[in-house]
Amino acid sequence: MRGGPRRSRRRRRRTPAPGVAWRARGRAGRWLAFAHRGATRVRRRRRGPVSPPGREACDGRMRSWAENRTRTFQRGVGWQVHNPGGDDVTSADGDTTFPLMLIHGAWLSSRSWENFAEYFERRGFDVTAPEWPRKHGDVEQLRESADELAGLGLDEIVSRYEELIRKLDQPPVLIGHSFGGLIVELLLDRGLGRAGVALSPAPPKGILVLPFSSLKAASPALAHPTRWHGVVPLTLEEFTYGFVNTFSPEDAAAAYERYAVPETGQILYEAGFANFHLHPPTELHFKNGERAPLLIVGAEKDHTVPASVSHAQYKKYEQAPAKTDYLEFEGRPHLFVVGDGWEEVAAAIGTWLAGIGCTPEVAAQGASA
Repeated sequence: MRGGPRRSRRRRRRTPAPGVAWRARGRAGRWLAFAHRGATRVRRRRRGPVSPPGREACDGRMRSWAENRTRTFQRGVGWQVHNPGGDDVTSADGDTTFPLMLIHGAWLSSRSWENFAEYFERRGFDVTAPEWPRKHGDVEQLRESADELAGLGLDEIVSRYEELIRKLDQPPVLIGHSFGGLIVELLLDRGLGRAGVALSPAPPKGILVLPFSSLKAASPALAHPTRWHGVVPLTLEEFTYGFVNTFSPEDAAAAYERYAVPETGQILYEAGFANFHLHPPTELHFKNGERAPLLIVGAEKDHTVPASVSHAQYKKYEQAPAKTDYLEFEGRPHLFVVGDGWEEVAAAIGTWLAGIGCTPEVAAQGASA
């Protein structure tokens, strides 16, 4: 485990399931510890106090729900929220609901969140996982015809999520994976969301770390200029390298069949050449002190967004007044929201959210205190 300034390159000795203390400094100077198995590195931001659970960290971003909304899952559409009357929402037992929005990444659909959606639903969150704009139908339908995705850029995607969030009567917790993680960062920078989690987030403008594996993973789009503004499918071999390189061949093939969809090449072009443009769609303000708390999660074996890229983003945020934390999991590929060990990742996120008061249980305790 490394902490604070990077004065040493020493790394922990690997163990099959290591336990690590994740610490955040409280206002009274007390250290709050959260232990999780499977995590190998932890970072804590240098500035900005951590509010006590259930208090300022989330309370300032919360507004009450009222009644009459139902929640369903529609195949090929995602976890949907229906609010015909436009009223606030309460659960059946009268408790205030707690919104959480999951944002998927490139070459994926909302189906990739099926495990996380169920996990956080069981813990009292009101979960939605909207598809990107122009992504219609299920995985099989998108593979047959995804021509509408041609030219879809990051601005349109982020604006769509901003529109959905602004229709809510409470700011949601935002969790994004890959390009969805970058979208979470951009939304937080716009003042949206009560807290954000970015899992192996695609790099915003200003991140200069560029490992070879990232170039190879993005090469199906970036190596062919004719695809920059078109639609880019992945072969099983390409998906395995970029998303599930630690899976067995059988599990990799099953994941490909269940989750992989064609993608717009526009977003890969925008991210890949962001540092050559003055104000690209991936630009954000790392020192924005008004944004909500952010957790960046890296994966050690990730080829698409290696842990070095995730950590470089954390370092960019490190001097910001707003709370920023970093957590890294050993032995995980890019698509670590499915497959063995995804529960450990979800549990670590839940612990972090509880530590800043952004869970239904902690919020209820704060309200009754």
